[in-house]
Amino acid sequence: MESTVFSEKVKSLRLQLKSFAITIREKKDTRKSVPDGYVIGLDGMRFDYRVYHIIYCLLRGRSLAQIESNRLTNPPDSSGYNEIYLRMMVKKNWLELVGTELPDIWTEVNHAAVCPRPE
Repeated sequence: MESTVFSEKVKSLRLQLKSFAITIREKKDTRKSVPDGYVIGLDGMRFDYRVYHIIYCLLRGRSLAQIESNRLTNPPDSSGYNEIYLRMMVKKNWLELVGTELPDIWTEVNHAAVCPRPE
């Protein structure tokens, strides 16, 4: 019973990611018709996709090092605020979706660790 609930959560998250991807694709296509090339909501949608993609991959047994491999070798040049906000949003949404606390996976020691599968 527990594994069917878990698989249903993963399936619904996958469908949500697909709908995010379609919306992002549609918004990206409208950039050429906008004078400055800026589409309202595109950056936020990309960020939301990234948050849910990290959660989806963690649920499927990937480590953060496997998910964010490019971020490890090429860290962003920003002040780190976006990365801190990303961590906060991943933890918040993990708790809402899974119902348990997310282990600390952003430390150097735990970066390659795989999240335990929720029961």
